[in-house]
Amino acid sequence: GPIMSLMILGLTYISSLGLLYNWAIHFKLYYLTVYMIAPIIFGIGVDYSMLMLSRYLEERIKGHDRDEALSIVLSRVRPTILTSASVVGLGLGSFAISKYGYIQDIGIGFIIAVSLTILATAVVLPEIMRILGDRVLWPMGLRAKSVELRTAFLSRMARFAVNRPKTIIAIFLAITALALTYLLLNISITTDPVQVMPNTPAKVGLTLLISYFRNYDYSTAYLVVYGNETAATALLNAVKGQDYVINAALAYNGSGLYIIRAIVNQQSLSDKLIPIYISLREIANEIAREYGVKVLIGGSPSYKYYFVLGFEREYYGFILYLMIAINIVILSIYMRSIMIPLRLVATVLMSITWSLALTIFVFQGLMGIKTYWLLPVILISLLLSVGTDYDLFIISRFREEVINGFSDKEAIVRAVEFTGPVVTGAALVLAMAFASLALSSIYILKQVALAVASSVIIDSFIVRPLLVPAIIVLLGKWNWWPLSSKVIKHPVTD
Repeated sequence: GPIMSLMILGLTYISSLGLLYNWAIHFKLYYLTVYMIAPIIFGIGVDYSMLMLSRYLEERIKGHDRDEALSIVLSRVRPTILTSASVVGLGLGSFAISKYGYIQDIGIGFIIAVSLTILATAVVLPEIMRILGDRVLWPMGLRAKSVELRTAFLSRMARFAVNRPKTIIAIFLAITALALTYLLLNISITTDPVQVMPNTPAKVGLTLLISYFRNYDYSTAYLVVYGNETAATALLNAVKGQDYVINAALAYNGSGLYIIRAIVNQQSLSDKLIPIYISLREIANEIAREYGVKVLIGGSPSYKYYFVLGFEREYYGFILYLMIAINIVILSIYMRSIMIPLRLVATVLMSITWSLALTIFVFQGLMGIKTYWLLPVILISLLLSVGTDYDLFIISRFREEVINGFSDKEAIVRAVEFTGPVVTGAALVLAMAFASLALSSIYILKQVALAVASSVIIDSFIVRPLLVPAIIVLLGKWNWWPLSSKVIKHPVTD
């Protein structure tokens, strides 16, 4: 079963690359796109495959024949997979609406990857299971005991949580408050990739050149004035008066277009280029207002500003909220509840807070290495999308057990028991995949490795078996608000 699934997902990855390269022939394609789709395909693909195979084994052990077992898998598991994939695809695919071309490419890559993964796991895999039958369970087959479908330790954790929900929630809130406080007080962001590179001979050489030959890697800014020589002269004089400007001169004068070339005292990847751009923009705006002219700014400061701050404002000001909204809307439709999606998003953000605080402690606190600005974006995007799987697997089974007549306490414990191996196994696969990035000598990748791997482990081994059952029990009938009376009939006895 696992070998077959990996073969299907490998073909899915190759197919995705084929579509992306075909896209690149006709349009420009950002090079990182082809690398970012791999963890998505194998991350969610392994989750979905494990869920299908484990449920098939469970139903066969219960005594259903092959066709009945597969029918149950398709009727109960496939809707969960399609819902989860919709969240991942539309959530990460929201990058495609960015006004920045390289971000659009990544979003398109995510949409292609998730679409093909849905086809592979929800359509192709069930048909292969239909053809092979119990041979997908080789070599153990049906000799596996039903207890092997459960995780005793996770079950005990869930039972402890449902019996002491307020205590569990209070502990998690306290830890989250401490992690968030540490995060806000200590995080130091850098946009300079050189700062998070290892001390290779190339980096040492660059440091020596910048330290002893100050003009080695100065940056250039360009200011363009349309149709007014007096305004261009005033702008030139204003720019020359700035302490970060080494030299400035009128580089071009013709057809009513005046271009000022200014050399600034920072190398082209420096974080300090952002405040330099802001200063130049203020000067340009003042000249534009005074003389009634149009002034544009280009060069390294402008590129740095828009590449970093421009995307950050778009992401944290719009794309992030869109991803959260997509999660809530799709899950609300599927679960017929708005409380469950809200709780899901809150607990995922809690896992992100813990892992980001841990990453900052290790790299900034122990190693003195700043946090690269893309790390929070990567972590939040992946966990809000891929992290939805683990919760959705548990809650879908929880709803199924409640419909079967179990109380909320028993239903959530059974859900953790039966989905425990799938959730923990899938989480370990994803965590180890990202942890392998730690073998790189590049600290950017090491930071991503620790942040994503620790967040996945925290989410699946701590948050899901402890915090989720505690919140479920504490909310009671409000779990299914606002359609609780129309969706689920709770049993009379507990």
